[in-house]
Amino acid sequence: MMDKSTRVCLSFEKTGEESGSCIAWLTLNRPEMANAFDADMIRQLRECFVQLQGYDSCRALVIRGAGKHFCGGADLEWMKASAQLTQEENLEEARGLSAMFAALHKLPFPTIAVVHGAVYGGGVGLVACCDLAIADIDSRFCLSEVRLGILPAVIYPYLSLKMRYGSLLRLSMTGRLFLASEARDTGLIELCCEKNSLETTLQDEIRGVLSAGPAALTRLKFLQHTIFACSDDCHALACRLIAEARSGPEAQAGFQAFFKKQSPPWVVGPGRIPEES
Repeated sequence: MMDKSTRVCLSFEKTGEESGSCIAWLTLNRPEMANAFDADMIRQLRECFVQLQGYDSCRALVIRGAGKHFCGGADLEWMKASAQLTQEENLEEARGLSAMFAALHKLPFPTIAVVHGAVYGGGVGLVACCDLAIADIDSRFCLSEVRLGILPAVIYPYLSLKMRYGSLLRLSMTGRLFLASEARDTGLIELCCEKNSLETTLQDEIRGVLSAGPAALTRLKFLQHTIFACSDDCHALACRLIAEARSGPEAQAGFQAFFKKQSPPWVVGPGRIPEES
């Protein structure tokens, strides 16, 4: 049983080869909070990804969520605290979040996200940072940041690498819910299947990865990242924009409305932030 005080659990499974290679399994472990991000989880995730950089024997990383959901986005208490930070403090926080996603994206071996339930905000970012994503067909995704008066800036470089231009713009501009089938159509995920087929589908993909030369896959990822590079300037811009947005009056009004369960002042007619369940 996993320790509930540990936000992230990392384990290793030998592949059965004489070389001693393994597969890493990372579980988001805040099921009572829909595996939502807070400062501790972000720090622990980054530490895990940095640790994995040095594992030459690792053939793949699989990321999952404990409980009913993969990741419900930002923890409400963390959001409340962020709303009170200065622009400079928000910038530092954004840089830490950006470094976590970058550490996952830069891993030299294949990374696979296996998702179910709610996949909101930063959870969508984790999916986008992985090379391959498999989803339960009933999974639901949402980029709801604009409904709070902020934007999915830190994860946007990774979303733009996977998702179709028009689809990404529409979904991030409206903050609407979308299901796994639409996520597949946009390019965010590669495979969706019935819940009882998730394990079979995952094992099929793992077998495919293990049939490839590990050095060849490392070179392939390097080539892919070189061709579709997100520059340091791009990430710096993302951090600056989210820091400006969070500390600005629109976001302050959006956060207050959210916590009071009211519509923000810019909503004309019926409108509400999609709720997690």
